[in-house]
Order: sequence, then structure tokens, then C-alpha cells
Amino acid sequence: MIKEKLNKKKNNLNFILKFSFVIILTLVSFAIFNELYNSHIVKKKILSLVNKFSYNYEYTLKELRINSLKNIEFLQIEKYFIEYYGKSIFLIPIQEISKMLNQNKWIDKVTIESNYKDIITITITESIPIGIFYNNGNYLLFSKNGEIIDFANHKIKSYSKLIKFKGKNSLYNANLLLESMPLIFK
Repeated sequence: MIKEKLNKKKNNLNFILKFSFVIILTLVSFAIFNELYNSHIVKKKILSLVNKFSYNYEYTLKELRINSLKNIEFLQIEKYFIEYYGKSIFLIPIQEISKMLNQNKWIDKVTIESNYKDIITITITESIPIGIFYNNGNYLLFSKNGEIIDFANHKIKSYSKLIKFKGKNSLYNANLLLESMPLIFK
């Protein structure tokens, strides 16, 4: 009976030692991998392998498709992707580019999708100017949110149909006026 208790304690101690060894080994392995990854050795090797795979099997960016745009030029969007043509489609920082595109006042919403082969499709919802705000000699287009979009270009005929607002608080009150108008006048 005493031998059985001693054997159980011995077995429990062996189990604890083995378990502790596995935990320590896992933590040390993780720490070494983390150091290598932070020193960019592993990261560069992984990126190199992804690029090689992508190039060998033609998973490289070849085409950029953008929905029809009215106020934004294709080149304004394409400039974010020029450096990635012919490179791995898996390594294009789509989220970062999306954030940069959303900083454009003309862009209300942007969606970037990849076919994971060679095409990136960009769907952009443009801000729609609802009026022109006159301020210190400048004619500025504003959206339904009351945000200034851009300077109004008098050469564009569709802008001449917009209502012009001038004066203190007119930008805020313009939205209230336009919302209260019946649809037939809009």
C-alpha cells in the first residue's frame, strides 16, 4: 500500500516535470521565433517564397478594374496600385490602400476585392454634391452631410443646377432646407 502511494507520487512528479518541460520548450521556441520574425529574417524569407510562388503560377496583379467614376479620375485611384503591377496579388496591402482612398473627400465608400489571381476590382461610391457654399470668394461643393467636398468648377454644367448658399451657418442650414423641400423640387 505504501509502495503504491510512493509510485503514484513518483508518477505525478514525473508528469509535472514532463509537462513543465513541454511548456518551457514551447515558450523558448516561441521567443526564438518572435526574435527571428522581428529581426525580419523570417519575414523576408516568407515574402520571398510568396513572391516566387506568385510569379511561377501567375498570381500577379495584371489588371485594375474600377466602376465608372464621375468626379474622380482613374489615375487618382491607380496611383496607389502602380508599384504592385507584376507583383504578388497576395502581398498588396488592400486595407491600407482602402484607408488612404477613404481620405479623399469625393469618396463616400470604397470596396476593394481581389480575384486572388490577377485582378483587383474597386467599387467606389462617390460623394454627391447637393449645393454650393460661397465663402471668402470661393465656391465650395458640399455633401448631404454638410462636409466640404471640393472647389466648385464653373465649367461643369451639372454644378450650375445646384443651389448656392452664402452666410454664417448657411452650410448647416442648407441641409435643413434641402431636406424639407418636396422631392419634386429636388
